[in-house]
Amino acid sequence: MYFVLPGSVVRLLMRHLDGLPVSDPYAKQIAKDIMVADDMEAKARHTLYSRVMRALPAVKAVRYLQLENKIRAVQAYDMAESLPLIK
Repeated sequence: MYFVLPGSVVRLLMRHLDGLPVSDPYAKQIAKDIMVADDMEAKARHTLYSRVMRALPAVKAVRYLQLENKIRAVQAYDMAESLPLIK
């Protein structure tokens, strides 16, 4: 579930890799879309948390959630490193 959501942000930003300037209204729309994707990701993480806490003992659940967080951090770093800033 989590791995699909950041891709929408990547696809959104990949449109602008050519370095062309972006208009202010379009930039506002991009910012809104990024916030929507972030909200969807937060909801997905909350759902994952709820399901893991019900399915596993607390120590194993926390360990699993820590691993998920580390994976998410590496993915976020890779994505941030590869995407240029919008001009």
